[in-house]
Amino acid sequence: MNNCKVLFKFIPYFEDSTVISLGYRQQDDEITSFVDEVYQCGILNKDYLKILQEVDPTGEYEKLIFEADYETLRVLISFYVCQRNFASTLWETPIKDKTFLRILYRLRTVLGE
Repeated sequence: MNNCKVLFKFIPYFEDSTVISLGYRQQDDEITSFVDEVYQCGILNKDYLKILQEVDPTGEYEKLIFEADYETLRVLISFYVCQRNFASTLWETPIKDKTFLRILYRLRTVLGE
C-alpha cells in the first residue's frame, strides 16, 4: 500500500490545465512515467472489470471516487490506466475531466497523507 504513495508526485501534473491542448492530449513523458509508476507500485487490480461491474453496474465509476476506500481506488485506477489498451484516447478523458487527479486526491486522503 505504501508503494503507491509515489503516485502523489504526479498531482501537480494533473492539476495543470494546460496538459490538454487543442482538444487532444499530447503524449508526453510525464503521463508515460505516471502509467509506468502505476504498473510498478503494485496498485493495479487485475480483476478490475469484474469488480466494477459488481460495485456499479451502471458504469458511472467517477461517482465512486469521493467515497472510495483503498481497494475501490485500486480498481478505479486499474480501469482508467489499463483500458487505454482498448481505446487510444482513453487517457485523454480522465486527464481532462480531472478523474486521475480526484483519484490521487482521494488516495492521499485514504492513506492519511
